[in-house]
Amino acid sequence: MKTMEKGLKQLSFIAGSWISEGILVDFTEPVYSMIFGSMQAVNEQGAVVHWETFRFEEKDNNVFLYPAQRGRESGSYLLNEKNEGETFVFEAFFNNHSSIKEIYFEKKNEGKELTFGVNGEADGREIKKEWNLKKR
Repeated sequence: MKTMEKGLKQLSFIAGSWISEGILVDFTEPVYSMIFGSMQAVNEQGAVVHWETFRFEEKDNNVFLYPAQRGRESGSYLLNEKNEGETFVFEAFFNNHSSIKEIYFEKKNEGKELTFGVNGEADGREIKKEWNLKKR
């Protein structure tokens, strides 16, 4: 029987550089109590049109995610304890100004692919975005 890793170690599969059309995402290995990440989105001319950073932190036996869009932190998200298989869902824990309610990461194709997505609601409309990334 395979035992489930706990804490940041269960997210080790996101470490590395990932790419999709117009998107580049990088994550560090878990070190001490944190993982750091960044995302760049570019237009057809290759100019960066959006960027974000991600800080995953293990504290009080929980894993939190703190995304920041263009340098502005957009809340905190708590890793759901009921994650199944290779999908890990972070749920809104404390958000000041974000309409994103979930951020998720899914390991695919034995770690050669990563699905990164967000779910939420703004102005009565559903927000659902997903990026299918391949290891660079």
